[in-house]
Amino acid sequence: MDRRVREFRKLARLRRGRTYSPELKRLAVEYAQEAVRSGVSVWPISKELGVWFQTLQQWLEEAPAFRAVEVRAAAEPAGPAVRIRTRSGHEVFCVDIAGAVALLRGLESQ
Repeated sequence: MDRRVREFRKLARLRRGRTYSPELKRLAVEYAQEAVRSGVSVWPISKELGVWFQTLQQWLEEAPAFRAVEVRAAAEPAGPAVRIRTRSGHEVFCVDIAGAVALLRGLESQ
């Protein structure tokens, strides 16, 4: 059993009343989202967590679709950079001329 599932079930037993704290919901949703991404359906996840299927489904629907990521500065281009602005307003920034030409041809054919 996953550590997060054990932690969720332990904290769920200690809760007061019928509602789940935001921390418990977050823990369940993070685990469920990861499991769903790996191909597991919500039904067995809800059974594993000990939560009603409809409750977990609602939490997943209410959860933000995006997750936090770390953004790092990009490394400098390996070669000389090409920056072109066309008369039609397209602006292209590529690492090499061949890439710029291919991109511009694609744009002009649209």
